[in-house]
Amino acid sequence: TLALTHRVSVYGNYGRGFQTGTGLAAYGRQPTSGPPLTWSKNDGYEGGLVLQPTATWSLRAGAWRQDATDEVRLRFDNSGDSENVGRTRRTGVDVESTLQLGRGLSVWGALTTQRAILVEPGARAPQLRGNRLNQVPAWTAKYGADWTAARRVTASFWAYGQDDYFLSDDNTRPTFGGYTAVNADFSVRLAHGVGVGLAVQNLFDRYYEFVWLDGATTRHSPANPRSLFLTMRFDR
Repeated sequence: TLALTHRVSVYGNYGRGFQTGTGLAAYGRQPTSGPPLTWSKNDGYEGGLVLQPTATWSLRAGAWRQDATDEVRLRFDNSGDSENVGRTRRTGVDVESTLQLGRGLSVWGALTTQRAILVEPGARAPQLRGNRLNQVPAWTAKYGADWTAARRVTASFWAYGQDDYFLSDDNTRPTFGGYTAVNADFSVRLAHGVGVGLAVQNLFDRYYEFVWLDGATTRHSPANPRSLFLTMRFDR
């Protein structure tokens, strides 16, 4: 990180990681078909800006990229097997910002875009070269407002969502998975370190689901409908 002024900084980083198989492949089992499994080598790069335009407004924006070879993932066929996808590339942009409006009120938001490409599938499926990876939405977002009164009462109204995604690497089927869900939280801190909270998830009772392809059939797992939670917290 390099501070250019007291309000502007730039940053950059690089990292290398690895990934092993999941499910049965975590124990060294090889897939029933396709290239053999090995550990995935991942190289990541990121650079961006951190800005403080005013005393009440902060902003961070960055671009990133990840290159992986021999990427390992769980098959979407309920077999428990993993597969070697090949060489992949993910690129994206992250933007997040917070604005303090005074009287304990702040608004905030974060947006991430991602483009995940199958760079080199190898001999298993050369026709998939350049296609989008399945189950990866093009963007995800989270935004909301927080309010604090007298350090004892807090309230939040926030939402999160994502774009549709492809169900298979051939990118020929309809896309699924896009949604926006709105939530609300309210909490009161009582005496003697006791706190009471009330949370409403999926406030507007929107229907959305996680969808995957099980061979030739789509499987649908609905999210929870509107849900109410009551919590208590004890601080020592």
